[in-house]
Amino acid sequence: MSDTTQISSKYMQNMSSQSEFLHQSFLRLTVVSYSLMMPFAINHFIRGRLSLGIALLIFLLVFAINSWSILKKKHYYVNLTFF
Repeated sequence: MSDTTQISSKYMQNMSSQSEFLHQSFLRLTVVSYSLMMPFAINHFIRGRLSLGIALLIFLLVFAINSWSILKKKHYYVNLTFF
């Protein structure tokens, strides 16, 4: 193989491993976010602070959509995250 083919092959393998790392990191971040933020969202609804509860639920919904997308389609919606 030529040098450029070897370099491009290594680059593609590196990109694939980086993509997999980012997907796994985001899934872990989702689990942590849900376990830490969901009790606060529920508390806001119980205390009558509906706007804060809805804001947290929208934030968690973005995490859920991206996590579902990563698990089912192996695709991450960057624009949805940075709305």
